[in-house]
Amino acid sequence: MRLRGDLELLPYLAESELCKAAKDISMAGVIGTALMLLECSQVGAVIDVESIPKPKDIELEKWLTSFPSYGFILSVSPKNIEKVKALFTRREIACSVIGQVTESKKILLKRNSDTAQLWDLEKEAFICAVK
Repeated sequence: MRLRGDLELLPYLAESELCKAAKDISMAGVIGTALMLLECSQVGAVIDVESIPKPKDIELEKWLTSFPSYGFILSVSPKNIEKVKALFTRREIACSVIGQVTESKKILLKRNSDTAQLWDLEKEAFICAVK
């Protein structure tokens, strides 16, 4: 399928089943949006904050809490990662693997050799009603 415009990319990823889930980046920033998606999917993740694409002239800490106005967090099976990245690369749109989904329901942030727990969805809800 030939995509005519950038806006056709996301529906194509869903229709071709290259993407399992997605969420637009909200006012919660990249990390908060990832937390929302993970919570709704009832899973956890290890997120490598150094892998998050960002403008060169902005500090990572500021970028992680920014609302970029247009961006998405995608959940992609490992077998489809290279296909999905290639679709974005062809359009000169930043795309990077920023972490790995886990079954733990814990969200861990990794930066270089340091890892810290951000959230434990078993103990506290973020956006969903407590069960």
